[in-house]
Amino acid sequence: MIVKFNKLFFSQLMLLIITSIFLSGCQHQKIYKMQANLSISIKEIEKIPFRVGLYIDPELMNYSMRSRYIPGIIHLGESLSKGAENIVSKAFKETVIIYTKDPELIPKGLDALVIPEIDKIYVFGEEGGIGSYTTVIVKIKWSIIDKNGKILYINTFTGEEKYRRPTTIFSMFPRLCEGSTKATEDHFTKAFIGITSTNWWGAIKRETN
Repeated sequence: MIVKFNKLFFSQLMLLIITSIFLSGCQHQKIYKMQANLSISIKEIEKIPFRVGLYIDPELMNYSMRSRYIPGIIHLGESLSKGAENIVSKAFKETVIIYTKDPELIPKGLDALVIPEIDKIYVFGEEGGIGSYTTVIVKIKWSIIDKNGKILYINTFTGEEKYRRPTTIFSMFPRLCEGSTKATEDHFTKAFIGITSTNWWGAIKRETN
C-alpha cells in the first residue's frame, strides 16, 4: 500500500509541475513592438496642394496582432500610425494629425480628411512543415473626404510578405515579426503610389480657385 501511494503521489506531483510550466508559458507570451520608423520606398513628388487632416483611429493606433501559429503578440499600432503620417505628409502640401471626426473639434481651413481604416491584418501558412511558406497580409482602406463628407477618393491596398518557414521553433516568432514589418512597408508603398498617381484632386482644385 505504501509503494502504491508513493507512485500515485509522484504521478500527481509530476502532473502538477507540467501543468504549472504550461500555464506559465501561456501567461508569459513573447511581445514584440514593431519598429516605428519603417523603410517605405517612395519617391519625392510634387505634393498635392491640399491642407489635409489625417485621422488616426484608436483601433489603428493601438492595433496588436496575435498569431495562432506562435504564442506571441506583435504591436503594430505605432508603426501603422507613423507610417500613415509619413506617406500623407509626403503626398500633401500640409498635414495636420487629428484624433476625432467631430466637426466641432476638427481644425478649420482643411481641404479634406484622410482616413486609413484597418480592413484585415492576418497570417496564414501553407500545409506542411519546415520549408513551407507563411504569408503576412496587411490590408487597409484609405478614404479621402471633403469638409461636407463627400468621398473624393477611396481605395484599399494590400501589403504582403511571403517567406519560408524557419527551420527551428525558436526563430519562428522573430521571422514572423520581420514578415509583419515588410508587409506593412509594402502596404504603405502601394498606398502612397495609389493616392498620388491619379489626378482625383485636379477638378476639386479648379473648383476652389
